Amino acid sequence: MEAPKALPEFDLVKEGRLVRARLKNHSLEEIKELIDWYLSSEVSDMLGVSLSACLSAHVINLWKAGESYSNILERLYPKWRLKR
Repeated sequence: MEAPKALPEFDLVKEGRLVRARLKNHSLEEIKELIDWYLSSEVSDMLGVSLSACLSAHVINLWKAGESYSNILERLYPKWRLKR
């Protein structure tokens, strides 16, 4: 028998406030795309799987930068080697 999967924990006050703030400047579709991008990118490996990290201004700017995020991450975090 498989062990039940652990559910992620959320601070609904903090993260709910952050989601509402991001929805003022971005559509729901953009937020969904950002979350999908974040979870499948190397950025989440480095910063952790967290809604607050995903919706941070830093990550949103990396998402907007598009494909060049690897170069940005290497410059910002030189000690962390990207998996290739």
